Amino acid sequence: MQILKHRRIRAGSNQYNLMRGRRVEIRRAELSDWDAIWEIWHAVVADGTTLVYAPDTSKEEAFPLWMTPPAVPYVAVEGAQIVGSYIIKPNQPGLGSIPFK
Repeated sequence: MQILKHRRIRAGSNQYNLMRGRRVEIRRAELSDWDAIWEIWHAVVADGTTLVYAPDTSKEEAFPLWMTPPAVPYVAVEGAQIVGSYIIKPNQPGLGSIPFK
């Protein structure tokens, strides 16, 4: 699986033209998407360049971080293949949610 970390997209609908006429649909993730999400998530986190997740985070540890409330997970789907994922969630609790003055 080739993992592309950065792609420029234009908003306007839930489908985006990426490169050479390819189409990607953005939709809410479903539980059945977890295995595909995990492949991408693990490949990105395992290289140790992320600031939040430990490189040795297990699939079992990652699931509630990505797939359960308060996180709202989304996937990017090209054809029938999940090619990306992201979550929307509140800021970190406690002092992490308070802006600096």
